Amino acid sequence: MKTVLFFSLAAVVIALIAWIITVRRGRGWKNRSWELPELGIQLHDQQVDRDLRDMIGRLQQVLPEGYSERVKRRIMENSGIGETEWRNRWFELKRFFVLTAILRNVPMYSRDVDSVWHEMLLFTRDYERFSRKFLGTYLHHNPHDQPVFDPGERAWFDWTYTLLFRPTPYSRTAWGPFFRHPMPRELLREIETSSENQLLERYFNRESARHFEEAERLCRFVIGAFRRAIRDARQYADLYGRDVKTLRSHMLSRRGRETEPSVWMLGALAYLSLYHSADFLAAQKELLRRAADTDSRYVTPYCASGGVWGGLDSDSGSGDADGGGSCGGAGCGGGGCSGG
Repeated sequence: MKTVLFFSLAAVVIALIAWIITVRRGRGWKNRSWELPELGIQLHDQQVDRDLRDMIGRLQQVLPEGYSERVKRRIMENSGIGETEWRNRWFELKRFFVLTAILRNVPMYSRDVDSVWHEMLLFTRDYERFSRKFLGTYLHHNPHDQPVFDPGERAWFDWTYTLLFRPTPYSRTAWGPFFRHPMPRELLREIETSSENQLLERYFNRESARHFEEAERLCRFVIGAFRRAIRDARQYADLYGRDVKTLRSHMLSRRGRETEPSVWMLGALAYLSLYHSADFLAAQKELLRRAADTDSRYVTPYCASGGVWGGLDSDSGSGDADGGGSCGGAGCGGGGCSGG
């Protein structure tokens, strides 16, 4: 009896140890820094890459070390976080600031990242100086839980964030899962039918674009990339139909060239929003079979003229005067500034 009890207890202990090891391995990524060089930008063409690098370089210049160190001390003292968590939050906040330099409105979806932004605001003069030097105007703060969540805005955020940056496991924890909401059909129609200047006025940061040429060009690039994704999604549906399994086979055939799920989803988001908005999550699950939002290995450069639709026999590489042309595009107008 004692022997049986001993082996039973031993089995329980071994199972418990195995469970602890598994949990620790699964959460190990949380204890490491996910900072990437140049904020982990996606690679497009030379002009877009240069514009992103210039914008990031300017961001670093207008965030002096003394300012960031004061913010760091406060957030570590008040929140009780360590060095690694600070670095990850600061990294994601800088990505957020880049988005505010391009888009008119960028909701704050992360409580943790927002806590760092809030600490920055307490150094009033430093923050105002940073805002005006980086954006050309004051960047107002909207709390994490305001306004009411808008699924369409979240889809727009996911698209632009992933178009510009490589998501990491920490990104998905900080901002929440990506690609969980379809683009509103009204927005898709608006992007297709409105002039570029109308879109720039409604959705992009005009003030930043007026002050900085790279912001101008990046505005047009985002519009062009989105228009191309919509156009190619429609073309694919016309050629091969709207069956998700067929598109999945097409995507898997490109696995050797593009294996990062987030890159695949840039094109797939347009397709699913157009043809599967009512069953968006179910169609996404079928399309990627758990590929999205898991690993984030970056393998090859992504250009908006290819993406998930690479291999289609189309004229999409010829370029458009309205901004739907090849990766990069020319100058832009921009849109007002209230980022966050």
